[in-house]
Amino acid sequence: MTTNIGKIESAQILAALKYYSEDELKQISESAKTESECKARHKEVLTTIKSMLVEEAISTDELLKFLDIEVSTSTSRKKNSNKEYSIVLDGNEYKDTEKLTNKTFSTDTYKEVVEKVKQNEEYSKIPVEQIAREVFLQTYSKEYSNSHPLNAQFNGIKFHLNERMNNTITLRLYEQYCMVAGVEQTKQAFKQYVTEAFNA
Repeated sequence: MTTNIGKIESAQILAALKYYSEDELKQISESAKTESECKARHKEVLTTIKSMLVEEAISTDELLKFLDIEVSTSTSRKKNSNKEYSIVLDGNEYKDTEKLTNKTFSTDTYKEVVEKVKQNEEYSKIPVEQIAREVFLQTYSKEYSNSHPLNAQFNGIKFHLNERMNNTITLRLYEQYCMVAGVEQTKQAFKQYVTEAFNA
């Protein structure tokens, strides 16, 4: 049986931590005297868990299935990333993918979005190119905004939260949430928090 633990994303490892050692993590958080000590001890737990998975020859697919984490196949990911959306600029309509191409990057409108993002302090912890793409598509592509409606909010940032939490902005904000709330916080807790914040 092939083991490929290295491909498990950090967010998925966090889920594994919850299932395998929730009580232990809670005890560490309560007993650690400093934040650095808490992080160091959490890292020890993570290392132990990884070793256990390797020793038991548990594959990535088995682990994700056990944790009930849905993962798209490489084929479906490729198909989804290549989907084109209608974008309207100055009355002209054209197509581009979610990742955007040089044709879009070179437009004055996109450059203006980038500048606005740079000036917005709420976006300061997210790489400019990631948030700019999202803001641009939400603003200028009705097709994209309909399929990716804004439905969540964290630290003043409104964003689209999908069921798998696999888009870049969501993962970045989830990392920030875990840093503030503690690594033992679950994806479900994050989803509830940002959804309630959006609807408040």
